[in-house]
Formats: sequence, structure tokens, C-alpha cells
Amino acid sequence: MRGQVKTIVAVTFAAEALGALALWLRWRERADIEAPILAAVFHAVSAFCTAGFSLLADGLARFRADGASNAIVVALMLLGSLGFPVFQDLGREARSLAARQRPPRLALHTRLALVTTGVLVAAGLVAALGLEWRGVLAPLTLPGHLLAAVFLAVTAQSTTGFNTVDTGALGPATLWLVMVLMFVGGSPGSTAGGVKTTTLATVVASVWATLRGRARVEAFRRTLSDEQVTKALALIGISLATVAVAILALLATQTGDALALTFEAVSAFGTVGLSTGLTPTLDAWGKLVLVAVMFVGRVGPITLGFALAARARPTRVVYPSEKIMIG
Repeated sequence: MRGQVKTIVAVTFAAEALGALALWLRWRERADIEAPILAAVFHAVSAFCTAGFSLLADGLARFRADGASNAIVVALMLLGSLGFPVFQDLGREARSLAARQRPPRLALHTRLALVTTGVLVAAGLVAALGLEWRGVLAPLTLPGHLLAAVFLAVTAQSTTGFNTVDTGALGPATLWLVMVLMFVGGSPGSTAGGVKTTTLATVVASVWATLRGRARVEAFRRTLSDEQVTKALALIGISLATVAVAILALLATQTGDALALTFEAVSAFGTVGLSTGLTPTLDAWGKLVLVAVMFVGRVGPITLGFALAARARPTRVVYPSEKIMIG
């Protein structure tokens, strides 16, 4: 436990300090930022903690074409969404490699978190470019296209909520893409919301094993226990049910566009903060629904995870099994 606390404190302060320094060096001569030091520290902390709060009226839109600022904030968002167990494992393996004790062997959790995050961000980047090339990205240069698409994919997957383009101007297909990324979210042990990358990876591995007719669920030459697969499926199912109830509640009480209301519900569940601009127009009931789903999204999956992690009590009764038809 003491080692974990040290890792959390060290990684947090190091990442935020380096990020703040880098942003200050980039912003110190900008005339449109009143207090560059304060802005740099605030946005570095906000990015690493996947909070998404900004001191600037237009968020980070003014840095849309600033490659250095984009790279710094994107790096902080990604680091904040990976989770401290990943950092601890990477640090341990780095020390072993430096001491030449043994070949590096990352834990399965670390590999799943890193690979799933990479796949989600890469897929989000490619999809955003394809869907918005002649849409919200059209006025930008070619480098601007890439910067905005990368930022959109990372801010959604890390559930940070910063934006450099108008979310309300995104097309319907792109909004659905962003919703998928927000629903999955970051990795366990991070400040990111969503059902988490390892949960998705476990479910995908389970589906793949079923399609191939395998009795065991495997990933990276490791076997996932039936208990872990069941927990992942339960978490996905309960999370989908929560979002569905929130969407129905918004549709029943509000008069806005159905897609926009759906986006608001998913964004609230993932504790992202991205909005198409509909939030200020919601009445008290609509805002109450969002508050409730934000609370469930932040506390619910964690609480459910701990509840499912508790060891089941042994039972003396075992009922006979019977097959049913599926699908």
C-alpha cells in the first residue's frame, strides 16, 4: 500500500509539474492569456486529472492549430487515463530492465490497458478524419485536421472533456463515435470515467473465444477466469441499463433533439463534460437526471466493481444444469 501511495504521489506531481512547465514555456508570450503561469498550472492539473475544466472562455479552441500545446495536453490526458497500476508496473519493469535481472514482462492488466487505449484512440482518429473531413474539420489545414482529430479522439476516450472544435457542429455519425469512446473511457485506477478499457478487452476476448469455439477466454497467452468475464459482462450490462434509463428519462421530460439528449446522457455517465450545447436549455428535471447519472457513472462502476470483487459465500446447494436456446 505504501508503495502504491508513493507511485500515485510521484507520478501525479511529476506529470503535472512537467506539463505545467511545458505549457508555460509555450504560453508565456501569448497576449491572449492574462496569467500564463496560472493558466499553465490549472490546465496541466485539469488535463492529467481528466477534469476538463478551463479558465479560458473558448476552452482550448484557440490552440487548435498549436501543435505543441495539443501534444502537451494530449499527453497529459492519456497519462491521466491509463491508471496508476500501469505506471507502477511500467516502473517495476523499467527497474528490472535497468538492472538486467530478467527480460521485461508486463502484467496482463498493463498490456490490455495500453493496447486497448491505443486501438480506441487510433480508431477514433481515423474515423473522425473520415467523418469530419468535409465537416467541422473542413476550414482547417492538413496538419490542423490531424491535430483536431487526435484531440477529439483522446479527449473522448480519456473522458477529459476539453474541446478544440465545436462539439455541436459534429455530424450524427461522429457523435455516435464519440459516445462509444466516452462510454468505454479510461483504464482502472485512473481518474477517467466509463466502464474502462480492460472491461471492454475482457468482453471482446470472451466474444472472440465463443466465435472460435474455445472453452477458455485468453489474451496475450494468459487465461482470464470465468469470474472475471462474468464481472465484465455484468458491469457492461448494468452500465448500458443505466444509460438507457437516463436517455428515457431525458426523452420523457425534455423537448430537445433525441440524438443530442442521448449524447448528454452518455457524456454524463462517463463524467466527460462534452456537450452539444443542449445542457443550458434543460429544465430542472433534465439537469437532475444528468446530476444523478453523473453520480452513478462516477461512483456506480467503482462500487459495483468492489461488490463483484467480494468473494461469494459458498453454498451447499448445487442445482442441476439445463441448456437453453441462445439467440
